[in-house]
Amino acid sequence: MRFGELFGKSWQDYKNNFKLILKAYWWLYAIPFVILFLFGIIVKGYLEGNGGLSGNIIVALLNIVLVIGAFFLIYWFYLILYYLSLYNEKGGMTFKQARKGGMTYFWRFLGLSIVLVLALFGLSLLLIIPGIIFSVYWIFSGYVLMRENTRITESMKRSKIIVKGRWWRVFGNFFLLGIIIFLISLIFIVPNWMITIYSVSSMVSGETSLLSAYILPLINLILQLVVSLITTPLLIFFGKNLYLDLRTSVGKDN
Repeated sequence: MRFGELFGKSWQDYKNNFKLILKAYWWLYAIPFVILFLFGIIVKGYLEGNGGLSGNIIVALLNIVLVIGAFFLIYWFYLILYYLSLYNEKGGMTFKQARKGGMTYFWRFLGLSIVLVLALFGLSLLLIIPGIIFSVYWIFSGYVLMRENTRITESMKRSKIIVKGRWWRVFGNFFLLGIIIFLISLIFIVPNWMITIYSVSSMVSGETSLLSAYILPLINLILQLVVSLITTPLLIFFGKNLYLDLRTSVGKDN
């Protein structure tokens, strides 16, 4: 498929799964971010009140627990997106099925993510170019692991086979998608910049108010959440469609 067809199909997938995406996003992505935001406000007020050493330690431990908890919930959200993209093409999946299906791959997908991060980091330390090259070669590893039920190293090898000989095609498709995502994000980034500039200028001038301290950062957070609600699922659905398109021409047994 050409880029236009891939993007059109991905957008349709996004719309077809929007109710499930929104539900998962609310419980596993938005709420953790809001909790961390509110906790940050509480911590800020506590520190301004000059809390004692024991209190600071407790606050730090609570922050660590919340961050770890938020990480796993958000990670679960990504698993659900991958699962929806691969197994709900005909619709009809419930939120419970999506949660359970995504969780099935929790540890293997986490292992794959860690291996990819370490491998790409190591390659990037040598030179930037090898990191970019192999990030494209391994870009379908998650889809392979979940769709073809393979192990971590097999998923990476299989992804490389799918991309081999079509590296520039894969890179070009994701590059074009990146431009569209940037343009979508720009609609929300501009207000975000304005809010940030106003907040920083207020801090520099020493004029702290309810608006600059709490309301504007909350609006900023909401804008970021809206951007990720649109762009993150669209990116995953697009990757799935490109993976399936290339996979059919390669053959599963190659």
